[in-house]
Amino acid sequence: MTSMIFLILSSLSDTYFYTNKTLILMATQAKSPKVHAENLHFEHVLWLNQLSFYKQELGLFQKRLEQVTTHNNTADFLRELSHVQNQLTIQQEQTDIHLHTIKESEQELEKMLITNVIRYEHGLFEDHPKERQQMEVFIRIYEDFKNELNRFLIKWM
Repeated sequence: MTSMIFLILSSLSDTYFYTNKTLILMATQAKSPKVHAENLHFEHVLWLNQLSFYKQELGLFQKRLEQVTTHNNTADFLRELSHVQNQLTIQQEQTDIHLHTIKESEQELEKMLITNVIRYEHGLFEDHPKERQQMEVFIRIYEDFKNELNRFLIKWM
């Protein structure tokens, strides 16, 4: 009697079954897991608060750069200042973009809740792993920028 050996290999979107030299591909939909709306809302509020704080912090960094500029005017300083100032501008723009995106997501969630109260009370909603990953990457880049800015300030103060 021949025994069948099953190996399951998984990727995000496909599942493979191997049975005695036959490879069977079963396509599955790569869907986000379902979560309660209150968890999505909590994460949105958390991110909005973080981004609001970063926006305020970036304003403080801009003022600090202006103070340092009054004490230095060498070519090396101006070259490094230009780089740090460009990074600050990029961080300000990215903060605004993320704020806008998350506010839109929160508005979509609110619309869904208004139109389907029963689903809110008993059901689950699509998770947002892409937004979560974008925020994680943004936070890492932002922290790297802050470290770079602090090194710059220490060097030129």
